[in-house]
Amino acid sequence: MGGGPGDPRARGDVEKADVVDGVKERRRWVPPPAGSPPQPCPYQALCARFKDLLLLPEEYFAPEPRRCLCFCESCQQRRGEEGGRRGEGAHEPPPPLGWCRFSLRPRPRSEPSASWHKWPRAFGGSSAGGVRRSLDRGELVPGPWSVLAPPDKAGGGPGGLRGAGASLPPRLLLSPALRYASLPPLAPPARFRDPSSQRAHGAQVAFEVCVRPGSFRAGPPSLRPPEGLDPTEIEWVTKEPGATVLCGLLVRVD
Repeated sequence: MGGGPGDPRARGDVEKADVVDGVKERRRWVPPPAGSPPQPCPYQALCARFKDLLLLPEEYFAPEPRRCLCFCESCQQRRGEEGGRRGEGAHEPPPPLGWCRFSLRPRPRSEPSASWHKWPRAFGGSSAGGVRRSLDRGELVPGPWSVLAPPDKAGGGPGGLRGAGASLPPRLLLSPALRYASLPPLAPPARFRDPSSQRAHGAQVAFEVCVRPGSFRAGPPSLRPPEGLDPTEIEWVTKEPGATVLCGLLVRVD
């Protein structure tokens, strides 16, 4: 027979029931997960595998969580972004659609950290083999298959100075339009085999840079620009050492 209200066994049963009900209640009202975590982007993973093949030191890259940002169509739609301009500055380039951007640890040369990030931004094409050299210096530097080409007496190459002598310094070609900076003469494609799928792909690399104001001259292109680009100030030219600060490494895989 059950005990009355004063029966210790009855009080224990009530308290036990309250605990059980409380647990059930808490479990019932715990909000469900907001959703399954987003699946890794296969294109971003492919670009990252190509970057790993370049054997670049990790200390040159910014830490997570914003270390790598994919600008493929799927990732853009998932973030709800459009292909418009990223900033309000007159020289702020649009998002690098179709590329993956790996953030770098900027290493400005003799520049206060509070000033270089306000410089105009542009893109500079590079070869896969020229990436390490630029990272070691913290700026775009001259070298074989680089955006910096030696002076050409005949003026035939994209980095040549028409009518210039061999003693003149090389010039650096930059552009606020990645579509121009990644033209094959400025960013020669490289072939590689994906270590995961064993499929062959083509890849291009470029840098996003901050450019010191007053160090470059904007003008018409030396190469035929892609359709839809305004050719009036599509090419920025500079000869000054230390005029660029590397902000991001861009990778595109076909």
